[in-house]
Amino acid sequence: MFGVVRGAETIDMCWGSVYIGNQVTNNEAEHAGLILSLQAAVQHFGQNSSFHIQGDSQMVINQLKGSNQVNAPSLMDLKEDSSELNPQREALLSVVPRSS
Repeated sequence: MFGVVRGAETIDMCWGSVYIGNQVTNNEAEHAGLILSLQAAVQHFGQNSSFHIQGDSQMVINQLKGSNQVNAPSLMDLKEDSSELNPQREALLSVVPRSS
């Protein structure tokens, strides 16, 4: 799950879906969610705006930040897509802990 915030403006709920296959991993779905959030932020705030992406997948956030490597071949293209949406690393990325 990912959310986007910019200053006083907030996208509280962003609904969307994308078909990524019949048998996908949780990590592939998390990357797809991040991509949808980045697309919504760029559409809402503009291509060169800075914004804050919050997500509950520490691995995906760290992979986009560059502090974790992407090793799974199935995630390489998804990571590349998310990097292209955040080319200058304008988005502030943070992890929101999952509730238990």
